[in-house]
Amino acid sequence: MKNLILTGSTSGLGSAIFNQLMNQNYNLILISKNKKKLIKQKNIKNKINSKIHIYHCDLSNINSVKKVINKILKKFKYIDVLINNAGIWGPIGKIDNIDWDKWIEAININLLSSAFLIKSVLPGMKKRKKGKIIQLSGGGATKSMPNFSSYSVSKTGIVRFVETVARENK
Repeated sequence: MKNLILTGSTSGLGSAIFNQLMNQNYNLILISKNKKKLIKQKNIKNKINSKIHIYHCDLSNINSVKKVINKILKKFKYIDVLINNAGIWGPIGKIDNIDWDKWIEAININLLSSAFLIKSVLPGMKKRKKGKIIQLSGGGATKSMPNFSSYSVSKTGIVRFVETVARENK
């Protein structure tokens, strides 16, 4: 059975991805800030054969991310697939009128936690000479988005990071 991490599984596109994967032969390792929805997703396992493992984590807090990835790697030893899906819009408005802490939170979730998760699973994938990393981004990486600066910056940054890591590991 393969080990798959999915972030942001409790809503939107992540929920749709979860629904597609839960019938597959994976240890589904779900990471989300929404503990109630994680528990609900775990309870679905009674209806299917898939194994669902939930990890509550605030992806905006890098120390929290480090702790959860350490727990996951201790339990599963390696990851076959990482799907970085978690993301937030961040504050909406002109840069001089937005909440700076919320701006940084979006950077932490959309860019830094995704990069850290990749950094954490990549050594095991390289050692085993197999693995997949799927990084979702969005329109923020393809064009300027006035009033969505933290979203745009973080999504552009993660795309460039993934492209760089891919070329480093050909």
